[in-house]
Amino acid sequence: MKILVEVVWFAEGAKARLYSVRLPEQTDSETARFFGRMLAHPRYQSDKRFGAALRTLLDWLDRIARLEGALLRFFRPGEGQGHALPIDKGPLRLYCYRFDDRTLLLCGGGIKSSQTVQESPDCLPHFRLMNYVVQALRRRHVGPERLPENATQAYSLEIDIPDDEYLN
Repeated sequence: MKILVEVVWFAEGAKARLYSVRLPEQTDSETARFFGRMLAHPRYQSDKRFGAALRTLLDWLDRIARLEGALLRFFRPGEGQGHALPIDKGPLRLYCYRFDDRTLLLCGGGIKSSQTVQESPDCLPHFRLMNYVVQALRRRHVGPERLPENATQAYSLEIDIPDDEYLN
């Protein structure tokens, strides 16, 4: 099925601008939904490692936006067209696509429950969605210059996604 997603402004710092993907009929971006879901997860209160992993992700995003930019060395290689944050070990993954040192597109993520994303049911749909978005961006030769300048704008992008993989 073809769906129209939006690339929306998420955050900005001195070194990088962060964007996120928003699905149809959603008011929040996939990244905001990820953080909301993880903060509400029972493990957030009961498992110190889980809370530390969530803080690590937030620290990485802050470091990328404010201090260093979206440098290539910060991203996990070899997981398809998108990347996963953080490069540290931990139970959480947030999927993203690095345009360049100054531009990072975030998506959703989940709890990684196995060695591979394909065997982690909470991560796999978000990983796939990120890769469908990346494929559409590349097919249309979309670069950072076409992305929104501020929080009131959005860039619409039609993606192809199998019916059984749609997140809602």
